[in-house]
Amino acid sequence: MKYNKKGQAALEFLTTYGWAFLIILVMIGALAYFGVLDPSQFISQRCQVSAPFSCDGQNYVVKATAPEVQLRIRNGLNTELNITNITVKSDSDSTYYACSTLSVLPQVVKIDGGVSDINCTINTTATRLTEGKKKRIQFKIFYSQTDGSGYTQVTNGEIFANTLS
Repeated sequence: MKYNKKGQAALEFLTTYGWAFLIILVMIGALAYFGVLDPSQFISQRCQVSAPFSCDGQNYVVKATAPEVQLRIRNGLNTELNITNITVKSDSDSTYYACSTLSVLPQVVKIDGGVSDINCTINTTATRLTEGKKKRIQFKIFYSQTDGSGYTQVTNGEIFANTLS
């Protein structure tokens, strides 16, 4: 009885490459599990706010514990602006949350180039941030002109930064 040696060679060839392919898949899975293949680590940190405000340098922090957002904004208008409220949401949330503790110093942002430091703590269980991971935090700043000539207006902003403890 004769056996087909070509069939056996083909089967051994496919088996060897199958094992190699399986090992490569396990290695890629391990790299993905440990975060080596996470694309967010290659994106730079940034802070962006729509007019009339702008982020002042690299002065922004996202803390995971409370969660808490700190940033410094600069007024770009030739009029004083009164910041009345701020709402915040992370990219995993579907709704904006008002700051349970809001500190704006000074609350009236001075004319053209005036700077205010904002500290917003969110008291909710819906927003969970993981320490050491980059997160995108969206926020809305509600403001009005101090001369009483305008309604409350809203501007949008975004922070993409590493979360700290």
